[in-house]
Amino acid sequence: MADIVPNLPSLTAGNRARDAEGIISDIEMLIDAITPEWTDRSDSDPGVALLQTVAYLLDHAHYQVDRALTDAVLTRTTRKSAAVHQARAIGYVADGPAAATCILQFTLLNVDANDTTILLGAEVSGSYNGQTIRFQTTENYVIAAGDLTTTTGVAARHQFAGTETLSESSNGEPFQKYTLGSTSVLHNRTQKTLIIKVDNESWTEVASFANSKIVDEHYVVLKDHLNRLTVLFGDSERGRIPAVGSVLTASYSEGGGPSGNVPIGTLTTVVTTSAGAGFLCTNLTPGVGGKSTESLDSIRVGAPPFFAAQGRAVTSEDYNAILASVSGLLRAQAFKVGINSVECRVVPAGWSGEVLGDNDPIMVNTVSTIKAKRMVTDVAIVRTATPVRPTTHIRVHVQAGVGQNTTRTAVLASLATLYDLDSLAFGGRTSSTNLFFSDMVAAVDNT
Repeated sequence: MADIVPNLPSLTAGNRARDAEGIISDIEMLIDAITPEWTDRSDSDPGVALLQTVAYLLDHAHYQVDRALTDAVLTRTTRKSAAVHQARAIGYVADGPAAATCILQFTLLNVDANDTTILLGAEVSGSYNGQTIRFQTTENYVIAAGDLTTTTGVAARHQFAGTETLSESSNGEPFQKYTLGSTSVLHNRTQKTLIIKVDNESWTEVASFANSKIVDEHYVVLKDHLNRLTVLFGDSERGRIPAVGSVLTASYSEGGGPSGNVPIGTLTTVVTTSAGAGFLCTNLTPGVGGKSTESLDSIRVGAPPFFAAQGRAVTSEDYNAILASVSGLLRAQAFKVGINSVECRVVPAGWSGEVLGDNDPIMVNTVSTIKAKRMVTDVAIVRTATPVRPTTHIRVHVQAGVGQNTTRTAVLASLATLYDLDSLAFGGRTSSTNLFFSDMVAAVDNT
């Protein structure tokens, strides 16, 4: 063996050297410096086999050490601001508020001899719990000539349009940061409405600049515990710098939160339809899926297992941890099928039992999240859960003077509330309790 030479290559410890591939790369740097005569790096070389074994063992050692350190800090913090920053450092982005969705029905005041188009972005509003709630349509809809109503309904979301100027003139400096003035921007894992333009040209949001090139028009969105968004640009090595003098603007939708979970018939005011015709409206379905920013407890519970997957989904537990980070899912369950297949069953918030199509936003986001994390040899299949409907036999003695049909309607309504998917715990959710037989008895008994 050649003598040990001074000035060996500098190796980076910690997360960058955690995976086996990075460890092998670092060791090969040392081999080049210490034993340049070792040129056979094929898998059949005994030394390479030993190298791969060491890398495998160090990979697992780094995994356990990093995980222990993360658990020791993140799971014990009592400040949400600290938890948000610590979670982001390990690749887990705390989720922002989610917007409720519903189905609207528009009715023309007068029959039109021509087709009437209700454009995407039409806005309606209503009052609920002392607040004015605003929804916008998320699709175009054409009322055929001679018809009065949108018979199948129009999809809408709890949001309204917003815009602001980040800078009238870019200073050309690397890593420029601009914090948005609005704290109600709808920007979560599945509902991203923020659009950043540099001199009227849209740039692309990325999770980090790790893979960005000098010419890439990329930006990163940083989010704090108050849902304040900060837009970060690159440094001309990792992502372009906006040219000096460029005008930087942001457009987005504001909204989200539980206030959008409104009852049927709440949204009755037409603000604008872009159709130039008179309308009446109402929401045929309740608003469902609206939720607040992710809580401190949720971050402390969700981030460590997400990090435990190390960006790699290997076990069923890894897949479940990654599925738990998908916004809009009430519940998801992954289980191994054979040696290298995994099936993921998902239940979206507000689900009524229908099978979600491949183009449904929740399915698209779930599939892309799984594909980005799965092992190369794994085949991941995402499907809607198969509902198992409970059969309940109840004999009720009606009080004197109370109608049988009235009682039956009240009992069914009570059980429907009890069986509502959004209120069930599904085997241990911390936000609610499990459903027991005694709960059914109590629901009927209290009617």
